[in-house]
Amino acid sequence: MPRLAYAIARNRFQIALASATLRTQAPAIENLSNRISNWWQDVGRIGELLRESILRAAPKQRTSHSKKRMRASNKGLKNKKDIVPCRSCGRSKLSAHICPHCYKDIRTTMKSLTS
Repeated sequence: MPRLAYAIARNRFQIALASATLRTQAPAIENLSNRISNWWQDVGRIGELLRESILRAAPKQRTSHSKKRMRASNKGLKNKKDIVPCRSCGRSKLSAHICPHCYKDIRTTMKSLTS
């Protein structure tokens, strides 16, 4: 029973402390709630403006063929700059890659050895 009485007394103290804290902070909380409601009103106005501008974001004229081609002109194939001769056969290959001709020779040799 003493534990129960202690728990009840502790809870009453915590409730009293919380209510006293709320009474002292009530004006600040009310001010904060007013500021938040004003902010939400501003957000609503901004949302309306954005919706209007997004709905109106349509091209006025069709993009001409030359404009499309000019925009796509830098999408073409680029020249390779990392082509080097193979050390063993002398044919061209990409640097940091195995030579396809030498690889084919190695593969056929390995197949003949395993068969």
